[in-house]
Amino acid sequence: MINSNSTMMQKMAQLTPREKEVLKLLGKGLPNKVVAGMLGVTERTIEAHRAHIFRKMKVRNLVHLLYVCTTLESL
Repeated sequence: MINSNSTMMQKMAQLTPREKEVLKLLGKGLPNKVVAGMLGVTERTIEAHRAHIFRKMKVRNLVHLLYVCTTLESL
């Protein structure tokens, strides 16, 4: 389990500051459109950030991503 947590932390470290910001807002349950408005970008930009986050974290959906993040926070 320690190895997988370490791997998850390494994946999280690969996220850009903007991707981390988007992740934090998505984690609050905000829709892409609202996040885009808050950050002053288009909804398509948020979709692109979200896709990059999913790829870097190797998850397929937001629920899995939030589970991974919650696991990391509990360490």
